[in-house]
Amino acid sequence: MQSPTTSSMDPITSVQAAIEVVQRIMKQHEGSFLQFRCDEKGFLSICAFGLPGKAHEDDPSRGIRAAIDIVNSLEKIQEVGLPSLFSK
Repeated sequence: MQSPTTSSMDPITSVQAAIEVVQRIMKQHEGSFLQFRCDEKGFLSICAFGLPGKAHEDDPSRGIRAAIDIVNSLEKIQEVGLPSLFSK
């Protein structure tokens, strides 16, 4: 089966895919996905590390690794049809 293309994906599907990526990666790194915003300028997610009950000594490095993983994963999605999530 062929990967979806931009023309075959509606905006809601695109946003849902991005949210799923952020949620999965934040869970892997034991961080919190606090807020999501999307408008004509793009996608914004607000995430945190070190909240009560989820604090780790290495939270700063967890945050950096999570950010890198999120960008890499979203770039892979972009390759199969979500270029509207990025402005380069």
